[in-house]
Parts: sequence; structure tokens; C-alpha cells
Amino acid sequence: MQVALRADIAERGVRPAALLLVAVGGAGIALSAAGGYWVSRTGLAPITRLTATAERIAATRDARHRIELPPGRPVREGREDEVTRLAATFNTMLAELEESVAARRRLVADASHELRTPLTALRTNAELLAKADRLTPAQRERAAEGARPPAARGHRPGQRLDRAGQGGGAAAPA
Repeated sequence: MQVALRADIAERGVRPAALLLVAVGGAGIALSAAGGYWVSRTGLAPITRLTATAERIAATRDARHRIELPPGRPVREGREDEVTRLAATFNTMLAELEESVAARRRLVADASHELRTPLTALRTNAELLAKADRLTPAQRERAAEGARPPAARGHRPGQRLDRAGQGGGAAAPA
């Protein structure tokens, strides 16, 4: 029966095992780091797209951009993840914003038209009054009536636009 073992023989076997353990451990740490990086980049890709779209909209002030939803997976209530729901909600918000901007542009165009018409009539009546010596008294009175401010004639500016805004349709002539 053998009770003792020489230390140099044991040390020769432990040293290569320790080096192998350090190498395998280091490779495992490196693979874990690379895998973690890949998983985090893949998992955060939708957030990156959402951020890029928001930055593009902010830079261009164009709400027509949309966030691409994951392909092949229809968005159904309760079946998608939080990021997909956030992207779908963001797209809905962008559609509403785009409609709001279009409505504001229509309102400005309508207001511009509504203001341009009375101003043109006022300018015409003022030009007629400048040539008052050639007009009959009735013509002068009609031109003077048209040159008075709208409030003095019984209605206020924008009255037609107010009626159009309440009814949702086109402005009715006053």
C-alpha cells in the first residue's frame, strides 16, 4: 500500500489543468459577452427604429413617417410585446397628428380665402369712391356701404368661418 505521492508529479498534472480551466473560462466569458451584446442589440432594435423615426419626424416636421412593425405578426390586442404595442400606438398618434396638420392647413386656406374676398371688395369700393365724381348718388351710397367695416354692416369678420367650423362643412355665403 502506498501512502505518499511525490509533489512534482501532482504539480505537473495540476498546472496544465489550471491553464486549461483559465482558457476555457476566458473563452466562456468572451462568448457570454458577445452573446449578451448580440441579444441586447437584437432586443433593442425596435426601440432604435422608434427613436430614429421620432428623430426624423422632429428634424423634418413630416408626420408621414411610420415605424415598421415586425413582419409576419399581425398586431392583435394582447398578442404582441410591449415594443410592438408602443410602435403601433406611435403610428396611430402620427396618423392623428398628420390629420390635425392637414386640418390646420385647410383652415388657414379657408381663412385666407374668406379674408381675401372682403378685402378685394373693399379695395374695389374704395377705388370707386375715389372716382366719386363719375358716380350717381345711388352708386356712391352702395360703394360707401361696401367700404364700411363688417361690424358696422351687422356681422363680424370670420362669421362664415365660424358657421363652417360648427357645421363641419364649407362656409355658407353671408
